Amino acid sequence: MSLEIILKDAVVSRAGRRLLDRVSWRLAPGARHLLTGDNGAGKSTLLALARGEIWPDQLPGGGFAGERTYIVDGHATMSPIPARARIRMAGAGLRDRYRAMGWNVSAWLVVVSGLTDSPLPSGRMGQAEEAAAREALADLGLERLAGRPFLELSQGQAMGVLLARALVAPPLGAPGRAPEWLFLDEAADGLDATSRRTLLDSLERLGARGLGVVLASHHDPGLEGCETLHLEQGRVVALPAVSSHGAHGPDASSADAAHGSASDPASAPAPIPCGPGGPEPVAVRPGHARPAPVLELQDASLVLSGREALSGVSWSVRPGEHWLVRGPNGAGKSSLLKLLGGDLYPTSGAVRRFGLPEHASLWDLRERMGLVSWEGQAQWPEGFSVEDALVSGFFGSHGLYDRPTPTMLQAARAWMERLGLAALAGRPMSTLSQGQARRAMIGRALAFDPPMLLLDEPLGGLDRRARRRVLDLMDALAAEGRQIVMVTHNAREVPRCITHVLTLERGRVVSAGPLAP
Repeated sequence: MSLEIILKDAVVSRAGRRLLDRVSWRLAPGARHLLTGDNGAGKSTLLALARGEIWPDQLPGGGFAGERTYIVDGHATMSPIPARARIRMAGAGLRDRYRAMGWNVSAWLVVVSGLTDSPLPSGRMGQAEEAAAREALADLGLERLAGRPFLELSQGQAMGVLLARALVAPPLGAPGRAPEWLFLDEAADGLDATSRRTLLDSLERLGARGLGVVLASHHDPGLEGCETLHLEQGRVVALPAVSSHGAHGPDASSADAAHGSASDPASAPAPIPCGPGGPEPVAVRPGHARPAPVLELQDASLVLSGREALSGVSWSVRPGEHWLVRGPNGAGKSSLLKLLGGDLYPTSGAVRRFGLPEHASLWDLRERMGLVSWEGQAQWPEGFSVEDALVSGFFGSHGLYDRPTPTMLQAARAWMERLGLAALAGRPMSTLSQGQARRAMIGRALAFDPPMLLLDEPLGGLDRRARRRVLDLMDALAAEGRQIVMVTHNAREVPRCITHVLTLERGRVVSAGPLAP
């Protein structure tokens, strides 16, 4: 049983834009490939083409622009139908689709849907299928999530469930088959270090059994034996040779130089300390009163679907402080930001913001805080443009319920220019790559000039150049007087402006205090 995929001079265009330009690629059975390129280079489109979700351009006189051939058990075919069941996929795009469609089913049901290559379960679904789903989750250390509603999971937990969906094998005697190819599109996005190691161990184990793997990533995944294909503006370009754990992509070293390279420990900033041995709060000198908090949680707890997401959290952000929030997947980091932003209310305890009444209106809160989150990135109306998205920040909505003023448009365009989005102003948000959409979310959070930024994995999906640009931007914003509360799992992707660290575990504060000098 084997599947080989061959692309030759394939061309894919959409809305007059060429997304792939004469791409040739051969995926031999059991091979490992690393697919690299800047945001918008065509990586996700290439995966969709190879899997048979889209076709090459149709020519005016008939036929297609380029060739796509599947060798299925020794038999060649142009049809993707016999191949699709053998190719599983997981990535940020599928995660965002669940969010956009509001599919809030239990995690094990999401995993079961992988058996039929449908977003929701269909066909036979009994005890054997549930057991297969739970086993796939257990293989990734996620069995505790089986009964949790998918849309209430953290970003990393949701991605882990989708990885289990891609890896689930049918029960013995049931129809279907285990995957022969696994396509992962930024699938490590949002995973903590333990989850990333578990994923790599699973890929190594399955690779030894003949599973082929394609990883589209802006980070070196650490998977040995990968053949690299690099895209620039939809074209395959040659790359200089790199070590198995080196940086991938042109200008990789210079792109990371400003904030250190994740592949070069000597040049990277030291990891942020966390855990019980983390930094202690600075003592206040006698006679020097500390300024009143800008944001404050007082013994705040939060219960979601009968589960305590935050428990007795007391913590504050004072003027001039910039906080990094850390912890494993499911620790409560995103819930904390939603609580601060007013999207959630505490089950008990209190949340105080900017000296406002505890039950201040959502509008009063949103004009003071800019939020970047993966949930918001998935919720744009059809046809909503990048410029519209940035302007919507002024309205605190994912739509425009009034005509933008010239001042709003001017501010939005200035931020698009600063974030490298000016050329995409008229593009629908739904057509952007993950990294491009994330930059638009950052622009939306900044367009109305809020004094506080709540950033949940703001660098997720960004290529190296974009990460450097955003890190530099965050340092500049802090220098201008804005405050930052940021969630990330990557200790080497932290702006220099960060002054304090909060570490959460299972919804509780483990440590909180300033960074060591």
